[in-house]
Amino acid sequence: MLKSENYEQSVLENVQALLDKYSISSVEEFSKKLDDINAYENLTTLQPINEKDVHLISDEVQEAEEAVLAGNVLWELHAAGEGTRLKLGTKYLIKPSTFSLEKIASLMNNECEEEGKEARHTAESVLKEVGCELKELLDVSLGERQILQLLFDITKLAKKYGKDNKEVLRNQTVLLVLNEECGEEVRTRWKEKNCFGLNKNNVFFMIQKNFHGIDILNGKAFFDVSSPRRVHNHGQLMLQKTLPGVIRNGLDVPIVFSDVLSKHHLLVSYNVEGMDRLIKAVDLPALHHALQLGKEGHNMVMRVVAQTLEKPQKGGACFFDRKKGKPVMIESFQLKGIKNEEITHLNKNQNYYPHPIRSFLRVKEGGLPAPFTIKDGRIYACPVGGDINFLVKTAFVMKKEKEQNRGWKSPATTPLAFHMMKLQDEQEGFKEFVSSIEK
Repeated sequence: MLKSENYEQSVLENVQALLDKYSISSVEEFSKKLDDINAYENLTTLQPINEKDVHLISDEVQEAEEAVLAGNVLWELHAAGEGTRLKLGTKYLIKPSTFSLEKIASLMNNECEEEGKEARHTAESVLKEVGCELKELLDVSLGERQILQLLFDITKLAKKYGKDNKEVLRNQTVLLVLNEECGEEVRTRWKEKNCFGLNKNNVFFMIQKNFHGIDILNGKAFFDVSSPRRVHNHGQLMLQKTLPGVIRNGLDVPIVFSDVLSKHHLLVSYNVEGMDRLIKAVDLPALHHALQLGKEGHNMVMRVVAQTLEKPQKGGACFFDRKKGKPVMIESFQLKGIKNEEITHLNKNQNYYPHPIRSFLRVKEGGLPAPFTIKDGRIYACPVGGDINFLVKTAFVMKKEKEQNRGWKSPATTPLAFHMMKLQDEQEGFKEFVSSIEK
């Protein structure tokens, strides 16, 4: 297990234990054993989930509306990913002016060639998928679009109930998890924009640390300071959040995050590349259902979607574990030998934490499992945030209507990402809202 305290030492100790267990003396040997190292403990007892394993989200919204308006929901946006498959740097900062139709087509063709597929994309075919010229889109970064959509949805809710929308926005609490590459730039932008109308005391920033890779010499693991520094997946940021002094508010003052969590009924965690949230950031039925499940003792609620049959995807995979007697969520790289088409349900990467202080304390006390990956010939820890489902009582929920997992993961999904931006801009009142909140 990886612990938040002395995290780097914890990583080394876990690697060293694996070297001793498998008699490994090089990174190459470690790589050959990686599937075994990362394999889920009960692979042979997994079976596809069925309807009785998953809660269907109802249409009820009242409790969610009340919680949002009262400021009882904490919105956590993960934007520390490096976008290595997109090859365009931090996703938070990507905006339409970063691209041209020709550039998108070229990136898509390069990806096809790398996968051994025919490259047939052109500027014209990309234009057809996007639905407009890129210069017609608001030149707003992906990260800010996610935040603006959240505030836009909350503003509409405030107006529905005749509330002062500015006051409702000032009641909201937002945590942005950023990386070292973009952290200062994003915080400066928020300062320039007066935190987009939010209360600076309720806006929090955390810079997710990155780490050198691990090499092996004479049977001993050590951090190679000549290797690239990389973030350690979402699990590391969950561990980092439990440390003192790592989260600062909009006034650049360190805060005690456990105190913040204790004041909120629900924490909503989502990734910046989630494209559906560009047109609907506040999913009231899902929030309502999560709050209800919290009353039943659940401290984590994970959204799942059915697998895409046309092109099966990897990711967080939901199975029923016969040995544990319950559904579980497992990352694809821990599913040694299980193919994508054998995964029937995937994590939508929208997780909810009723009574969030409880899962926070479990992570702080118990740590998280320690899977690993190999990049640039070095070993990097790859802890999984979703593994919290093994620490606390967790429910899995899905919509009655079929949903897909739509994330901006690679060049192949870039046209769809800009199409979603087009739909976002076309929402009634959205452009006017952006203009007003930017002043």
